[in-house]
Amino acid sequence: DIGMGMHSKFSDFLPIYANSSNDDSILVSEIRKDLTLWSDFEIQLGKITSKLPNSQKRKFLNELRQFEMEFTDFLKKQEEALSFDNEADISNRMRKSLLDFYKYPNVPHASEQSINKLFNMYRGECRIYNFLNFNYTSVLDKCVSLIDNGIISKRKYGSDFITDRVGKIIHVHGAIAAHPIMGVNDNTQIYNQAFAEDESFSRFLVKPKINQALRMNYDLDSENIIQGSQLICVYGMSLGCTDKKWWNTIIQWIRNHSN
Repeated sequence: DIGMGMHSKFSDFLPIYANSSNDDSILVSEIRKDLTLWSDFEIQLGKITSKLPNSQKRKFLNELRQFEMEFTDFLKKQEEALSFDNEADISNRMRKSLLDFYKYPNVPHASEQSINKLFNMYRGECRIYNFLNFNYTSVLDKCVSLIDNGIISKRKYGSDFITDRVGKIIHVHGAIAAHPIMGVNDNTQIYNQAFAEDESFSRFLVKPKINQALRMNYDLDSENIIQGSQLICVYGMSLGCTDKKWWNTIIQWIRNHSN
């Protein structure tokens, strides 16, 4: 999204939210104190609970839902400002990016050589490009959908041709119009001990629990894709502790795969 020119970070929206919302809001009053601190929005959600009495638990959750609606509406307007009219150009750029992402200077020479070695091991098999999307917008989905018939490349192998294709696109934390999820990674990131021990509260603030409650299988499908992959490329994602679940999953995948 940022590469497409969108102002889609929490830090882009926070000044707008802080200046236009209710002065009685817990979130607004805290965000106004330090916009820079709140740029790491999700981890701050857990920290702010340490300041809240039990009587404000429901009010806090209601404000978070209101924030989610306003933020996703902001993203929707940002997305609507983009143009996808030049379909052929977008398709060609997407295909080239997917074919060249592992080549120098995108990665060091040694990494390019390692990935070429891996590709050679499986050169007789088609390559399926799956996407785990941590953005709420459908920008990536639209760009990928413009790749003709989902075919990224055709490679000659012996007397046959191997067709490499687009696979699945999963929005791990939902999308603008489909259950957007914001929160912390686990109960230890909820600083108010009483709130952390309240299962009904954590089901609204802990992302894996929200995913489980939604029963959309975003998390299960994503885990299956990671475990079934021979190669993982991480692009444009911060090493945030509120997504620790996914970094741990990838670390375990690395430990289990010698290649």
